[in-house]
Amino acid sequence: MITSSQSLTYYLALTTHQPFEVPIYNDLANQRYNISVAFGTPPQIYSHLFDTGSTDVWGPKFNSYGCAPACHANFSFDPTASSTLVEIDIPFDARYELTPDLAVKGLYYNDSISVGGVTAIENATFAVSDIPKPLYIQGTRGIFGVGTRYSESWYQNPDSPYWQDYEKTVQRVGR
Repeated sequence: MITSSQSLTYYLALTTHQPFEVPIYNDLANQRYNISVAFGTPPQIYSHLFDTGSTDVWGPKFNSYGCAPACHANFSFDPTASSTLVEIDIPFDARYELTPDLAVKGLYYNDSISVGGVTAIENATFAVSDIPKPLYIQGTRGIFGVGTRYSESWYQNPDSPYWQDYEKTVQRVGR
């Protein structure tokens, strides 16, 4: 059985060609693990749910309806602040068992993603999304998915665009 840390090491090893350690924080109160993820240039760093049940990676959208009126820069990604971000104008729509009737919706972008201070992938595809109120209340600010391809948003929802998980992205960019 692969543990979350083994799975993370595997994906990061694919991108850096060498395994390295990344702190994973035990959020015991919410029975989950969080990881620090940075998007863009300069990096905007957020705590994300480390999710082995999906492959989607998404960050919090600035002024998300789920956190209004308390949204601010510490909780949301500002695409205009990244000098390397490319909008690819493809909608993102993910639904999770936790809140199956609430969609996490936004847009896909390409930019760098760093984990644990190491640039994992440059020109990676990820979503910047609204956070539904129930997810915001329980502390979710984004998801870093390292699950199998069968849990991708496109697989769950045929209307969603095809999402390249990290393994496929790494193969595509030749790292």
